[in-house]
Amino acid sequence: MKKLFLKIGAATLTALVACGSMAACTPTETPKTITGVSAQNATVLTDRSVSLQICNLQAGDKVLYSADNQTFGETLVSFTRAGTYTLYYKIVREGFQDFVSSAQIEVVAPQDLFSVDGNTLTFGKYPSSILSQSGAGAYETVTATPYESVTLNGVNVVNGGEYRFAVEDVLWTVVETTEKGYVAVSQEIVDAAPYHSAFGATSYESASVKAKVDTIYNAMFSELERQICSVSLIDAEFVSEYTDVAPAKASDLAIARGCWVSDLTGYVGNGAYWLKDLAVNAGYAKFVDFNGLTNDDGYMVNDPSYGIRLVIEIEF
Repeated sequence: MKKLFLKIGAATLTALVACGSMAACTPTETPKTITGVSAQNATVLTDRSVSLQICNLQAGDKVLYSADNQTFGETLVSFTRAGTYTLYYKIVREGFQDFVSSAQIEVVAPQDLFSVDGNTLTFGKYPSSILSQSGAGAYETVTATPYESVTLNGVNVVNGGEYRFAVEDVLWTVVETTEKGYVAVSQEIVDAAPYHSAFGATSYESASVKAKVDTIYNAMFSELERQICSVSLIDAEFVSEYTDVAPAKASDLAIARGCWVSDLTGYVGNGAYWLKDLAVNAGYAKFVDFNGLTNDDGYMVNDPSYGIRLVIEIEF
């Protein structure tokens, strides 16, 4: 404790000062508390960086991460083994106390997303078999546009009718195994649509079938599954290289959506499906017929009676 003499005009004031200075007597502000911030739990693949979705961050906030709640840094955290982990995060905001919380992270090995038995790969889910009656399990209701009225699993399918299709595992035939994954083709024609919405010259990238394939891809696979796979419409080069898998039956969904199928002995249920390749004549696209043979002359791109068959590449 010290005496401090202040001269103000003719008067002299005496004050007792602690800590030896006036500055030391100035009260300090208590930092404010960060509120309203939260992070969503996440599911990620092994060896993939975890980027948390954190709500209510403000401009200028710094986010730090830690796997042990001890050492925090800006580098994103990844986990090498499957399991459930706690990921800690710290929000640093000027003028506020640091905010620390956590989120639960489910870590999945890519190989656990699919199964392989011989040359059959099971991966993804998509509506396929028609349901004759209501039952348990996921399904999708579809307005039918068949090539002609047809009976599927005891259900008479007519144009404009609404029917339920079970969402089922998608089966693929593996044609190539690589160090990083697989190349496979869907065992069935999974859906049906025109190559393009209107007759005329087009390209695959601008054709409506490309948008249809993208829609199927997003419906067939979860966000996590899409991280390890890509799909495309089957092409002529693929069919010429793997001729034994060229013939294909159409799923109930594909038939209900317009895919024509054969009733010839030895080919019953086989459908015709588009190839990615365009034919020489403008407005025509190549296709594979019910017998597995490629038709290079193609057919009009706006015809709705051809199916969609996919090639998948899995890499992890």
